Amino acid sequence: MNKFTISALALAVAGVFNMAYAADEQPTLSVEKKAAAAKVYFERCAGCHGILRKGATGKNLEPKNTAKLGQNRLEKIISYGTEGGMVNFDDILSKDDISMMATYIQQTPDTPPEFGMKDMLASWKVMVKPEDRPTKQMNKINLKNVFSVTLRDTGEVALIDGDTKQIWGIVKTGYAVHISRLSASGRYVYVIGRDTGYGAAQEVALKIKETCAIHAEAYSSSEVLHGPLQLVTKPLLILILDTGMPLVQDSLDTAEARFRAAGGAVQRLRPADVGAEGLTPAAAAALLLTLVYPVILAVAVALGHDPDRPATLSKVTQTT
Repeated sequence: MNKFTISALALAVAGVFNMAYAADEQPTLSVEKKAAAAKVYFERCAGCHGILRKGATGKNLEPKNTAKLGQNRLEKIISYGTEGGMVNFDDILSKDDISMMATYIQQTPDTPPEFGMKDMLASWKVMVKPEDRPTKQMNKINLKNVFSVTLRDTGEVALIDGDTKQIWGIVKTGYAVHISRLSASGRYVYVIGRDTGYGAAQEVALKIKETCAIHAEAYSSSEVLHGPLQLVTKPLLILILDTGMPLVQDSLDTAEARFRAAGGAVQRLRPADVGAEGLTPAAAAALLLTLVYPVILAVAVALGHDPDRPATLSKVTQTT
């Protein structure tokens, strides 16, 4: 083996070790930048990629995956989105913010503060203490055939006897229920939900289709920024129902900005527009509906439809 070959081999080996060392190094952010990046991630990314970046609707963004792509590639993905459904952020975040986020997702995720048993107990509203609960069944209901049914827009669930089809209990949840789940024992039902504005939007979309024969769809402000945003390439009216809940304001602001930037005709309706302040989310959603209903009625009449008797509406549907 000549000297040239030995030198080349030495350089190659050195290069491999240098690459391995560089791969082990994680890009860094200052404490202030990391805190700012964590806020952006929580507000704009966690809904799809998960708080711990393990993936959900979106891909896993742990360092073992993001470090392979590198800073430049990650910045391009964040800027321009992907064909798989991720939206582009080049018209929402600055170049510096995009660079910051590309660096942030290459770092090990922080463990979120634990919402432990102490916090859970402090948030409970206990109607009947565990020690005061019956130890045996006190009714003749077939508990193995009881349904938890969402009463849309009312912030309630109905417990329905599957044998008799009778409603034997209505429970107020205080928000728009999205999912009901039974506990392992089958004794308890857990419900989770989202802002009541989403339920109101579903009702508005239904009434527009039903009375005006105009296609309308309801989306949450995060979901609409995926595929549905493409609809704005055609003439499109976007009605945003804003109940005023602080936690959803950033998301609604982003959706409004994106649709306006794409040329959509955006109308954002708030209880404050008619002087209503301090409403609960359910009351705010109900008020928004009372404001929109007369507009839907006027549109239906202007189009020559009878909103009280839609041509194809049937109170009873038959299935086979």
